[in-house]
Amino acid sequence: MKNLFIAALLICLFNSAGCNKTPENKTDKPKTEDIRKQDPQFFSGGGKKSQTINLKKGMAAFEYSYNHSDTLTITIMDTNQTVIGVVLNKDGKITDGLDRINIPVDGKYILEIKGSGRWHINIW
Repeated sequence: MKNLFIAALLICLFNSAGCNKTPENKTDKPKTEDIRKQDPQFFSGGGKKSQTINLKKGMAAFEYSYNHSDTLTITIMDTNQTVIGVVLNKDGKITDGLDRINIPVDGKYILEIKGSGRWHINIW
């Protein structure tokens, strides 16, 4: 019983010390009201692609899959090509990826995808 109490105490200390924090532009769970602000957008392809997309201020969720062993990188930039967030930069096959970034203002953004194989990306 004493060990269980000590373990619970250590977990509380780690949590309060910020050991479970995520990067500034990502969150554990998107707020439902923020996600509903984004118009769903769906993209499929292979290799490299850059496309202008419209995003609204608030949280944007990115679902993705990738069928290759090389690196897949998904980046969101403003129209001046300033990086707003790197959604993903990962090696290997991905079957059910999900990440989120905060979009600072309503407007046009550049979705940049770099990979060697087939990918699918859904934004909501």
